[in-house]
Amino acid sequence: MISSALLCVFAAAPALAEQPAHVIADRGSTSYLITLERFATDAEANAARELQRFIREISGTFIPIAICQEGEGEDSMYPHEIVIGWSGYDKSKIGYAPRLTRIMQKYDVKVNLGQLGSDGFFIATAGPHLLIAGGRPRGTLYGVYTFLEKYLGCRWYDSMASMIPRRETLAVGPVFDVQVPVFRQRYICWGDFRHDPDLAARNKVNQEPGVAWLSDVHGGTFGWLGGHTFEQLLPSKKYFAEHPDYYALVEGKRKPTQYCLTNPEVLRVVTDNLKQWMRENPSVEVFSVCQNDGVGYCTCPNCKALDDQEESQQGSLLTFINNLADSIKDDFPGKYIATFAYAYSEKAPKTIKPRPNVIIRLCTFCCCSIYNYETDGYSCSSYTDWAKGGPRPGPTFAENMKRWGALTKNIFIWDYPGSLCHHLAPTPNLNRLGPNLRFLAANGASGYFAQPPDWHYGNMGGLNALRAWLLAKLAWDPSFDTESGIDEFVTAYYGSAAEPIRKYIDMIHSNAPAHDTHKPGSYDNRLAAWFHAPADQYWLKPELLEQYAKLFDEAEKLTANDPCALRRVRIARLGVQYAQIRMLPPTDARRPEIITRFFEGMQLGGIKTVGGFIIPGQTMTTLQKFREHLDKGGQ
Repeated sequence: MISSALLCVFAAAPALAEQPAHVIADRGSTSYLITLERFATDAEANAARELQRFIREISGTFIPIAICQEGEGEDSMYPHEIVIGWSGYDKSKIGYAPRLTRIMQKYDVKVNLGQLGSDGFFIATAGPHLLIAGGRPRGTLYGVYTFLEKYLGCRWYDSMASMIPRRETLAVGPVFDVQVPVFRQRYICWGDFRHDPDLAARNKVNQEPGVAWLSDVHGGTFGWLGGHTFEQLLPSKKYFAEHPDYYALVEGKRKPTQYCLTNPEVLRVVTDNLKQWMRENPSVEVFSVCQNDGVGYCTCPNCKALDDQEESQQGSLLTFINNLADSIKDDFPGKYIATFAYAYSEKAPKTIKPRPNVIIRLCTFCCCSIYNYETDGYSCSSYTDWAKGGPRPGPTFAENMKRWGALTKNIFIWDYPGSLCHHLAPTPNLNRLGPNLRFLAANGASGYFAQPPDWHYGNMGGLNALRAWLLAKLAWDPSFDTESGIDEFVTAYYGSAAEPIRKYIDMIHSNAPAHDTHKPGSYDNRLAAWFHAPADQYWLKPELLEQYAKLFDEAEKLTANDPCALRRVRIARLGVQYAQIRMLPPTDARRPEIITRFFEGMQLGGIKTVGGFIIPGQTMTTLQKFREHLDKGGQ
C-alpha cells in the first residue's frame, strides 16, 4: 500500500466501482492492443515493448503494439487499448496526447499532470481501456514496471534473479493509481544496481551518470555531475604557485586543501570555470561545487568571521555557493548547484538560507546505520569530540537534519547504509533502513544516494543483494514494509534455504546493540570500523558465529540440488566466513578450511575486494592483498 504521506498523490479517482475487471489475456488470446503514438520518446517506446514482453512471458499471450497518429479521431479508437505514454509531438506539453486525452475526458479520469514531475505516473482503467502514462523522461516507463510488479506480480531482485509468474488469465481492475516519489533522485550504488540499467529501471532507480549507464530507453540518468570538485574547478597545479591567496589559510599558512571562500577572485575564477563546465554539459541538471575530501578549511579573518557569525563552516561556504548560484541563474535557468554538508561543513548555519537553485547534499558520515538516525545519529563534530573522550552527545544528526529542513527543501542525502569499511561483514541494519529513510523523507530530504563500500570492483557478497533491493524499494516509497520485503526476497532468492537464512538474519539483528556503545580504544579495527560498536561483543560473539555456521551448513544441504540457490547461499555465507577469519585465532584448527572455502566463494561471486581501511596502508583491500595478509599470519 502506498502511503500518501510519503508518496505524493495529486488526483481525483473516477467511479471505479462502476467499472468491470479488465481481462487482458485469457489462455493465449486477447482483445487488447498496446497503443503508442508515433512521436513517443525512446523510454515510452521501451515501456510498450517491456509490457508486451512480460505479458507474453507471464501468460503466453502476444499483444501487438499499434503505432497511432496523433490526429486520429474518435472513430479510430480500438475496442480495447492499453494506452502507453504521450504523443511527444510537442515536448513542452506533457499533456499533449490526443488519444490519451480523449479517453481521460470521456471516462472522467482526472490527474494533475503538472505535478507528476520527471518520474511520477498514473495507472488507470477507463471504460474498456487501460492507461499508463507519466512524466518525462522516466514516468511512463516506471508506470509500466509498477503495473507489472504491483498488479501482475513480477519482481527483479538482481541481475540473475527475477520472479515472473505464470498465469493463463490476466485480469486487473478497476485501477486508479497515481505515484510521485518524495525522493527526486534515487541513486542506489549497491550490488547489481551499479552496473545493470535494466535492473535499475525496473526498480525505479534513476542513478547518476556513470552508474548503470541508463540510456535513453531507460529514461536516462538523473542529471548530476561531480562529487568533491573544488580541485577540479580551481586546480591547485594551475593556480597555487602564483595565487596562494586563492586557497585556505590553515595554521597560518596557505595550503591547497580548500578555497579561501571570501576571496572575490576565487568567486570570479570558479564562476568562469563552472559556466564553461555547464556549457559543455547542457543536458545535466545539477553540478557539484563541493569541498575537497578532507579538512583544511580556511581560517583567514574574513572566512572565520562568517563562520563564527553562523556558528558553522557553512557561514563562509554557503555564502560563496549562494553568490555562485546568483551568478549562473540567468544564463542557466533550471540548473542547480549542489554542495556538501559533510564532515566539518555538516552543521547547518544559523541564518543563511540556500538559494532556490542550490542543493544541500547532507552526509550521514557519523551516523552508524545499525542505529536509528533520529535517536542515535551524530554530527561529525560531536562524534569526534566523543571519540576523543568527551561527553556522549545527544541525537545531533537529527537536530541538524531538522535545521537544514527548516532552511531548504532541496536536501539530497548522501548515506552510508552498511559497513563502509567491512562490506562483507554481517551488518544488522536491515530493520533500520525503513525508519531511517522515513525520518529523512519526513524532514525535507528530496534526494537519496546510498554509497557503497566499494566503488570500483565486482559484487559485494554477504546480504548485500538483499540490502540493495530493500534500498531501491525504500527510495521510491519510504513506507515500504522491510520485514515483509525481507520475507519475500529470502523466499524467492534462497528457495529451500529460506528458513535458515531468515533465522540467521533474525539472529544478527536480535543480538545488535540498541544504542551506540562507542568507547574510545575499546576495540581494534578487525571488524568494528563504522559499526561504532565492538561487533565481537554483540552479534559476532564466537558462540554466535558457531550458530550462524550451522545455519549455513543446513542451508547448503537444503540447496545441494539447486545450483542457483546454492550459489546465492554460499555468497551470503561469505559474511560469516569473513567474520570468522578476522576473529578466530590464527592457531584455530578450523581456520584453514574456512579460508579455503571463503576464497572459493569469493571467486564464485566475482567479488574482488574485502573492504576499505581494514589493513594499514591499504585504502581498499583486494582479494589478492587479503590472501597475502593471511598467508603472513594476519587476521
